[in-house]
Amino acid sequence: ALQDILVLADKSGVAEKLIPKLSESSVHPVSASIGPRFAQLSASTYELSSNLIDDFNQIVAVKQFQVIVFMWALDIQAPAIDCVSALAEGQEVLSRSVVNMMKALVQSNYTGSIWFITRGTDRVVESDRIINFAQSPISGIARVLVNEHPEIQVYQVDLSSAATDIEIGALCQEL
Repeated sequence: ALQDILVLADKSGVAEKLIPKLSESSVHPVSASIGPRFAQLSASTYELSSNLIDDFNQIVAVKQFQVIVFMWALDIQAPAIDCVSALAEGQEVLSRSVVNMMKALVQSNYTGSIWFITRGTDRVVESDRIINFAQSPISGIARVLVNEHPEIQVYQVDLSSAATDIEIGALCQEL
């Protein structure tokens, strides 16, 4: 049976590499990126606002997704020391989007899995020097969701800061 996966796609290119790999397996990926409001761009590509719960309700209603891959955190980078406002804004978007997604999933009685993908929040390979603390709240959110919603399987995967093709292939196999 074809498995339906919702990929909340980043703009940094990782989802762009993952989706074709998923399509080659027994998976039907549907991609949704952050946009101004809910819109269907193609048969399997959508945009939605991270601010609007109605947009999340609409994307959850598209199919019975067995897996959701949350990659929006990948677009939030650790800012320079003088850009604290950029960090706060990025984390606000991230937090709001996770809350809205979870509200929609709980309302729809979702019982599949959610995979939170980060990059560079931990040292994965020896060459990783910079820890991307801007994405690190996802780890805490994932731990809370495990306790608050045991009906949903929650996973967190931290890619190296380079997010290599090998890592993306391994992620595809795990999904």
